[in-house]
Amino acid sequence: MVLNCKSELETLLKELEKRTKGHRVGCERLKGAFPAKRTLEAVQTLNRQCQVLNNLVGIDALAVSLAIDKNVREMRVEERQRYDSSTKTRRDQELAELRRKILDWITTVDHGAYHSDVVSHWQQGTGQWLLDTAEFEE
Repeated sequence: MVLNCKSELETLLKELEKRTKGHRVGCERLKGAFPAKRTLEAVQTLNRQCQVLNNLVGIDALAVSLAIDKNVREMRVEERQRYDSSTKTRRDQELAELRRKILDWITTVDHGAYHSDVVSHWQQGTGQWLLDTAEFEE
C-alpha cells in the first residue's frame, strides 16, 4: 500500500515537472500542469489510498488497544488469585494458631502422646467386664 502511494507520487511528480517545463510565467505554468485527466485521477487515487491507510492505522491502533486491555485484565485476575491464595494461606495459618492457643488454654496435656502412652500399657482383657454387662449392651 505504502509502496503504491510512493510510486504514484513519483509518477505524478514526473508528470508535473514535465508539464511545467514549457511555461515560464506563474499562472500559465500552473494551468499547464493541472488540466490533465491523468493528474486528476492520480490525485484521487492517492487520496483514496491515504484514506485506506488512515483506516488501517486506526484499526491497528484499536487492535493493539484491545490486546493491551485483555492482557491487563488477565494480569488483574492472576494478581487477585495470587492475593486470595496468599490471604487464604495466611488465614489458615492464623486459624491453626488460634486453635492451638485455645487447646493450650484448655489443657497443656498433649492428648496424642497421652493416648499413645495409655495404649502401650493396655493389657489384654482390660475393661472386658464392663463390655459384658447387660446395662452396657442395652
